[in-house]
Amino acid sequence: MMWRSPTDCQPPDRLTVVVSGVAGSGKSTLGRALATALAAPLLDLDSLTNPLLDALPPDALGGHWLASPHAALIRDGRYAALRAAAHDVIATAGRAVLVAPFTAELRGGPEWTALSAAAGAVTVIHLEGTDDLFATRRAIRTEPRDRHRVPEPLEPPAVPVIRIDAELTTEQQLLRALVALGLRRPLVFTRFDSAGVPHATGNNDLGTSGATGDIDLGVSGATDDIDPGASGATNLRATGDIHPGATGDIDPGASGASGATNLGATGDIDVGAGGATNLGATGDIDPGAAGDIDLGAAGDIDLGASGATGDTTGVLLGRDFDAVLFDLDGTLADSTASVLRSWRRFADEMGVSAQAVAENHGRPARALLEKLLPYDRTEEGLARVTDLEMTDAATVRPALGAADFYGAVPAARRAIVTSGTRPLATARLRAAGLPLPDVMVTADDVRHGKPDPEPFLLAAERLGVDPRRCLAVEDAPAGIRSARAAGCTVLAVTGTSPADELKEADLITDGLDRLSITTADGRIHLTPGRP
Repeated sequence: MMWRSPTDCQPPDRLTVVVSGVAGSGKSTLGRALATALAAPLLDLDSLTNPLLDALPPDALGGHWLASPHAALIRDGRYAALRAAAHDVIATAGRAVLVAPFTAELRGGPEWTALSAAAGAVTVIHLEGTDDLFATRRAIRTEPRDRHRVPEPLEPPAVPVIRIDAELTTEQQLLRALVALGLRRPLVFTRFDSAGVPHATGNNDLGTSGATGDIDLGVSGATDDIDPGASGATNLRATGDIHPGATGDIDPGASGASGATNLGATGDIDVGAGGATNLGATGDIDPGAAGDIDLGAAGDIDLGASGATGDTTGVLLGRDFDAVLFDLDGTLADSTASVLRSWRRFADEMGVSAQAVAENHGRPARALLEKLLPYDRTEEGLARVTDLEMTDAATVRPALGAADFYGAVPAARRAIVTSGTRPLATARLRAAGLPLPDVMVTADDVRHGKPDPEPFLLAAERLGVDPRRCLAVEDAPAGIRSARAAGCTVLAVTGTSPADELKEADLITDGLDRLSITTADGRIHLTPGRP
């Protein structure tokens, strides 16, 4: 899951969230996930009122209660019950998640006033989508009441709302909702080796350059900056990242049994008697008595709300790079809903598995179609899905923080590496308001797409840089594997895939606004941005 528990980032003591949407939008599923993440009581209009209404004989209401001549009064009574329950719950628990269509409330007027009087200040998350999506979902769920539902016109809300596309999965919706509510996950540094040492691969090994900040674990580890050794002792070269001194002495002990490594008061690595690794009060990694690193439910190492820059300096934050290689979809362009919508329609038309499509994000369309369709239909399928995606490209928006992050990289030092075609990538970049890069590697340029390293290797070659000196920014496991195989250091952004599927990256963030790009002396640096 993208959100392990409410302790990841504590919500405020008082918080009321309304989740709205038409039947089939997935509002109840999102509401339950959001209530779990916020540790807030859930009040769903259907759960509160449907059991009573369904128990009444239809002739008592003049037909099913949704189509009854008394439907307006029944609607008023249902929402009155929801408001009364919300008032009591918020007064006692301090927070709540309310789930209902809220069709009249979103128009403003007396219904909105009544809701605000009962629940106080509310934040509205509104699930929006297309008629064909909602109709398909209602058909799949086969709820008897849907047969009696009177269609209502889709009207844009007249009150402030957080808009989330219903096409997204519940996890993708949840991440966007929490970010919009200001409940951000800490930066997560994931690359540690079995000895608890930050794992250096790809760009973490700068070879013979000897640049300050190198972490080079090499093959034998004999002369590297950080060498845990067989006994657990830590061996630092004089020119390495971590320079021992008066406040950072390294004392592994005569036999290595204590294995203590003390790097100072803040950000210490203290390997005690059991080999535990402790990074201090902020961003601790406390593996316990056995000395193992506890990666938590999602396998992440949590470095604290501010990103614990002291703990990651010399590994990723504070490093310098020669270029930044960006994935496009889900990384720079928030195109995930557009991709899902286009491929859902394609799957419906072609009779292929929508699940297989969802599980292969980040791979070239042709490679996916070769798995889904007979060989003689691949070209037909590729033409059709391209048409669907090009038509929907206008709905794409920039990903959170993407414009500033991308814009901060000098034009000659950045490239886009995408599994899409050049026309589609161009359309989505323009829809997102992002300038076209001088170097763009697309599915049209390579024989082997992600997760093969060829796309990132080609991008680095075209920029004239060593891929080991590149930072790659990705959102999908296939892209991460491609970048790592090319030798790049990888920053992963959640939004398409949950954090526990991105653990092969070096750093995970829930938005590019959490980090900043700076340049100095011709080098690119990644630094913490907003908390």
